[in-house]
Amino acid sequence: MALTSSLLFGGGDALAQDVKPPVAEAKKDVKPALDWKRTHLVIIRGKDVDIENEVDIDIDSAVKAGRKNKAASIHFAGKIKQDETGLYGRDSFEIKRIFEDVRDISKRGDTIFIYIAGHGKKGAFFLSDKTELKYEKLLELMEKNFKGRKVIFASDSCHSNGFVDFSIESKKFPDLTVMSTGSREEPVVRKHFDGLWHALSSNLDLDGDGIATLEEAFQYGLRADYCGLRAYPKFFDTELGTYRSTLDGDGIKEFEMTVKRFYEQGDYGSIVHVFSWEEVGKELGTENAIDLLNSAIRDADPIVKAYAARLLGDAAEKTDISIAVPTLVNALTSQYGWVRRNAARALMNASERVDISIAVPALVKALSDENEYVRIGAAMSLVNASEKTDISIAVPALVKALSDKSWNVRECAAMALWNTAEKIDLSTYDGVIGGLSELSKDESIYVRKVAAEALEKITKR
Repeated sequence: MALTSSLLFGGGDALAQDVKPPVAEAKKDVKPALDWKRTHLVIIRGKDVDIENEVDIDIDSAVKAGRKNKAASIHFAGKIKQDETGLYGRDSFEIKRIFEDVRDISKRGDTIFIYIAGHGKKGAFFLSDKTELKYEKLLELMEKNFKGRKVIFASDSCHSNGFVDFSIESKKFPDLTVMSTGSREEPVVRKHFDGLWHALSSNLDLDGDGIATLEEAFQYGLRADYCGLRAYPKFFDTELGTYRSTLDGDGIKEFEMTVKRFYEQGDYGSIVHVFSWEEVGKELGTENAIDLLNSAIRDADPIVKAYAARLLGDAAEKTDISIAVPTLVNALTSQYGWVRRNAARALMNASERVDISIAVPALVKALSDENEYVRIGAAMSLVNASEKTDISIAVPALVKALSDKSWNVRECAAMALWNTAEKIDLSTYDGVIGGLSELSKDESIYVRKVAAEALEKITKR
């Protein structure tokens, strides 16, 4: 019994030291979109998704951009994870006090860049303590504290386009630019705006005029976001993404983005950000594209790693990515859930076509990952691997996975034991018979069916 799936699964890397960083350095001959020395970042961590710490990747993107470019100041609101430098980590939901702090250290003519990452609803953003920051209150605080400053607001929350209309149409703030990836009317799968920060940090000049602009950074970030949404056709054609300014009005011109252009510039980070596997494979050829992704996933930047792993997962559904299997195994140890889940999905898809036996020990460990989607990917990979190779070392972990809170994991664990029973006698392993017997009464009809069939195969062997 084999599995394949098009599910979107979303520290240190021993291999990263041998790889040239694929993200291009900031272009020094390009005028940046922001005067960073006069830009104050206010980063608000919203309510996270339930399955993993995805918001941390977006927060890290903003933090790295601010640090790299020496922003005038960086401020945080919400529950922020502690990083190794200690620069951020304080929990605070006092938006009013933080805005007042920024007001006191900024000067007229400075730029205040407010970024909210997380969940939202019509009329409000959710903070990480699950309280609501209503549009009216946010705009009131901006108007009270940032007179004489230029304010840029960006959010990748659901419904965040609603704040675009609300803030601009209120006509209360004379110099305000608002950027959103979210749909105005309906909630969508939570997206990311890390592409925006990559563009701002690297002075991305899409039209080659020597000037990086907010419009270019926004379109790049939105294009990267759309690339992720392709796995969700229901939402891909809905109204997503808006850029509006009180000074410039609506709309921005289209900027050309091609795989070949970024490849020639050595900007591999942009390639994995904004293009699908089909586009990369077509432009570079399958072999070159796999090599590029195999290098990108070894980069120290977790965002580049995550996107590269996602594209490798897409590629694995159609071609041999065996060269990347060791790198994907290494990515399963990343501290970021988004990286681990994409690596698990890529190994799952690869297991249909190539030998992933070297990944079995890592997949065994991944069965106990805190991220449900990593566990699902690991379990599915072991199902496919069990058809071709001896995974007896995984039996104890599979027995434990029979009681996982995710029915997908429980079903896959039973299925992997079923396949393994064709090669070895599992009746002598502790917990196999008892675990499958208990699972035959599972609440899920799918789990019950697989468990009963696996139990029958083992006992009648």
